[in-house]
Amino acid sequence: PAKKIGITYAETANVSTINRAITDNKQLTKDIASYHGLPTPKGDVFQDFSKAKEYLKSCNYPLVVKPLEGSLGKGITVDVRTEKDLKIAWDYAQKIHQHVILEELVQGVDVRILVIGGKAEAAQMRVPCNIVGDGEQSVEQLIIEKNKIRLKNPRLDKKLIKLDAYSHQFLERQNHS
Repeated sequence: PAKKIGITYAETANVSTINRAITDNKQLTKDIASYHGLPTPKGDVFQDFSKAKEYLKSCNYPLVVKPLEGSLGKGITVDVRTEKDLKIAWDYAQKIHQHVILEELVQGVDVRILVIGGKAEAAQMRVPCNIVGDGEQSVEQLIIEKNKIRLKNPRLDKKLIKLDAYSHQFLERQNHS
């Protein structure tokens, strides 16, 4: 109560440059977590698309494709299963970073925890953007309505749902258009 600090995306000015550099590199973060005995998803870093395709073929599970560095979910594609899906996800990730991580998709709930002074002080459950059909409106109309709601939320107002190659692909897998 006696001290006030600003927090941006669960990070304060007290976070060291070294810590930020480590957490910005997803593979390095995963390596450190693994070293300390924490479970991490199987995966690897690729710079060559043909090697990424080979890796996809060797997996019997869906993948997450993401840029090696970055934050705020930029460039990430979830539930990649086919070569066609991989190409779209690869191109999206490479807009952010030339090295791309392919790793197993671990089902579960995404929770971010803010730790201050070694104590968990806040938690946020991250829910993927979504729409619910009503049997009448098109997907595009539902997205427009959902974005109106998101515009009213300061946490989501700059993260509007977009129709792009990935969203069309996602709809196709669910037999929708």
